[in-house]
Amino acid sequence: MSKQLENYEIKYDEFWKNIIEKDGVVNLDQVKRELYDFAILINEASKVYEHITNGAISKPNTSADVVITIHDDIRTKDIEEAIAEENEVQQEPKTSCHGCKYDDSDADENERKEHCIPCLEPITLRKNYTVSST
Repeated sequence: MSKQLENYEIKYDEFWKNIIEKDGVVNLDQVKRELYDFAILINEASKVYEHITNGAISKPNTSADVVITIHDDIRTKDIEEAIAEENEVQQEPKTSCHGCKYDDSDADENERKEHCIPCLEPITLRKNYTVSST
């Protein structure tokens, strides 16, 4: 008997035998019920696998270790991206040419003025807005 067949027999004896047999006779109605439940499980597991792996896996017979590893990798990447975005937002203040502590990223061309040389004297960047070197 091959190893695969032996495993099949062992799994049947350990798991299915007491569910679908009564007094050594297979209960066909119970087999149908179990197969129905199993079909739903396969279908639903495929949906979960596909969702948590961003479409990388949809086969329900994929090893749980593989699904978990891919899911963990996706979560790690998402967390790293969120941290990077948060770090970008928290950078204060934005600087220009030589370290001026001002933000002219939203200024139009008429509001931008000459940059300091290099940040030693006060310079007017926008109307009524002065940056000093102190």
